[in-house]
Amino acid sequence: MNVLRKILSLLPLKRIEGKVDQYIGPTQHGYEQSIGYEHVIWSQNILTSIVLRKKWSFHKIGIDMSLAFDTIKKRVVLNLLEDAGCTKDEISLVRNLLSGTILRIKVIKTKSDEFEI
Repeated sequence: MNVLRKILSLLPLKRIEGKVDQYIGPTQHGYEQSIGYEHVIWSQNILTSIVLRKKWSFHKIGIDMSLAFDTIKKRVVLNLLEDAGCTKDEISLVRNLLSGTILRIKVIKTKSDEFEI
């Protein structure tokens, strides 16, 4: 992503982040800007220690988020922004940033051809 596009993406982000933070709620650690990995680890450790102390039976499920944003569905993102209470102008800004994105993959020193996503 070039520098200009990064700067332009910060503008709508600042406009919508409060609405999005309220919409996603406090249980979605991975998407909340103010919560770091330390908070997630601390929460898991507290829960685990309580379960072990009380000798409860439990199952823990983890989700591998490493590929979570590889197949972004733009329509879903725009619908969620609308549900979160973003204005038409804010949604339009995000729509424009999501459209016509051109990527090139670089592995070590080899670059792929450009392609639109």
